[in-house]
Amino acid sequence: MLERDLGIADVAGVEDIVSLHELLRNGRSVEFVVLDAELPGLDGAAGLRRLTSAFPELGVVVMASHAGLDCVDAAPAAGVRGCLMKDRPDDEISAVLRAIFQGQAFVSAAVDSARSADPVDALTSRQRTVVEMLASGRSNKEIGYLLGICEGTVKVHLLAAFRQMGVRNRVQAVTALHGRSGQPLLPGVYGGRA
Repeated sequence: MLERDLGIADVAGVEDIVSLHELLRNGRSVEFVVLDAELPGLDGAAGLRRLTSAFPELGVVVMASHAGLDCVDAAPAAGVRGCLMKDRPDDEISAVLRAIFQGQAFVSAAVDSARSADPVDALTSRQRTVVEMLASGRSNKEIGYLLGICEGTVKVHLLAAFRQMGVRNRVQAVTALHGRSGQPLLPGVYGGRA
């Protein structure tokens, strides 16, 4: 599908997580990994977090047979660029992968509905305000000025919000916030760059 529908010429496959780590460490330039959530040796959510921590610049897309896998539940917090179900039609999967490769974040509706609680709802009002100002394109300095707090305090609020939202950086926080707007670009694809 990657070769046929997306025109990606250099596609490699692996048998297990050990082979994947070897491939990524051998110096070969790999931008994205389309990862089977049940890849032998992955070890679920813990293995996914190890992968994204070891290779933070790698774009990881998780493909799953069902939303109940712990790997799927952990995907957004682990910094995964996309998570979709294998049972979707090929043309839909291709369209979603194309959008992810172009920088959009994606969470399958099945995965999204399987999550029990929205971490954005658990933010304090100040954390929420700071993240919303961040999403509007303001710098830490501008946010501090507008709220009458120092830039260091803005950073403290952002770090606490990132932990609560299960994200690692500003882009992921904005993507998570915008993902709540319910305005899909494609079924399940939300605005924002990952």
